[in-house]
Amino acid sequence: MDDTEKKRVRHALEAVGGIMMMQGVVGLIHAFTGWLTWGLIRHLGFLDGREVYGSITLIVLAVAVLAAAESRLGPRPEDPDREDPDPEGPGPKGSDQQA
Repeated sequence: MDDTEKKRVRHALEAVGGIMMMQGVVGLIHAFTGWLTWGLIRHLGFLDGREVYGSITLIVLAVAVLAAAESRLGPRPEDPDREDPDPEGPGPKGSDQQA
């Protein structure tokens, strides 16, 4: 899998995870306050009376999808414009100790 394919898969997983997270949060907000009636969870008939559990499950699954996007495909590439604050690393050991 080349870099462009990895980026596409990562972006797709991040989009799916973000939508899942948003729907889970909207479901919890609706369950506790009655606001935001456009969420997916409340329209699923088999979850009648169990919307809170469905919303929490959706949030947990969203975290898993987002973690899979990050870990399976490797870390995001570093920003090429970002400069390393100390390219040489820390000084020699013991240099801050007095003789």
